[in-house]
Formats: sequence, structure tokens, C-alpha cells
Amino acid sequence: MPAVALSTLLGAVTFIVTPSEELASILIDRLRESRRHREHGEEEEKEIRDEGRSTHVELEKCSSVRNK
Repeated sequence: MPAVALSTLLGAVTFIVTPSEELASILIDRLRESRRHREHGEEEEKEIRDEGRSTHVELEKCSSVRNK
């Protein structure tokens, strides 16, 4: 029987099964979900960077901070 491996953040989980359409569908769904989580994380990182830049600009405008 061929082995189908599914990578996870915690390591690799190996299923020893005969590949089927149902298993393929499950694996594809998991991969899509992982991609969505990664993309969402990248969007959040971008928002945090943008907020940090905005805060930095506001601090530069503040004379009490600029004079220190």
C-alpha cells in the first residue's frame, strides 16, 4: 500500500492508506485551509507594520518627542 504524507506545523503525519478521491479531497481542503491561514497572517503582519509606520510618523510630529 502506498503511503500518503500530510505535513503539519508539528511535523509529518503519515497515513498508510490506498489513495482515494475522498482522501485527496481531505488533503486538498487541508492545504487550502493552511494557505488561507498563512495569507491571513501575512495580511495581519502588513497591517501591524502599517500601524507602526503611522505611529512613528505621529511621534516625529510631536515636538516633545523630537526634542529628546
